[in-house]
Amino acid sequence: MKLQICIGLLLSSSIAVAQHPLDFVPQDALAVVSVKNGDAINSTLKSINEQAKLPAAAPNAIELSQFFENPSAVDNASEVLIILAPTKLAEGEKPAGMFGPMPHMMVVCKEESGQTLKLNEYGGLKTSTNIDGWFIGTGASSWEPSSGTTLAPILADLPKAQVAGILDFAALWKQFGPVGQM
Repeated sequence: MKLQICIGLLLSSSIAVAQHPLDFVPQDALAVVSVKNGDAINSTLKSINEQAKLPAAAPNAIELSQFFENPSAVDNASEVLIILAPTKLAEGEKPAGMFGPMPHMMVVCKEESGQTLKLNEYGGLKTSTNIDGWFIGTGASSWEPSSGTTLAPILADLPKAQVAGILDFAALWKQFGPVGQM
């Protein structure tokens, strides 16, 4: 009986520490944009349009049609992350960029219930996976979960807001190399 209680406490403590989707941000991320509850933002924008008597357009806080053939399959009520991460090349793989491997995009979001996101062929995302109900699309050839036990360092400076973004310009600048910086 005591062992069952210990196992339950251990599992509940590890669940409480998980901060999905922030756990999926790579340790070496260069930039992160976070939008929490895009439906609430869309509702506010719609209300502003109505009060200003602007044309009735369906506002969209997050436009993801670049990445997905069916962006309406994204659950806007959940947090959506757009991440810029350095590309690590597999041994023998040649860089696509003229000045070395260019950073790639990642999108972390939830799918609407009963729907499946389809990657846009030319949107920059090559591979995808689902973990704990979170869709992770990446422009890299493959994606592996972060090996760190803490959140990515860049997230320490990400503002705690409905819509927030952070860019590590120095790390991004280093990605371009000396020829690209000229």
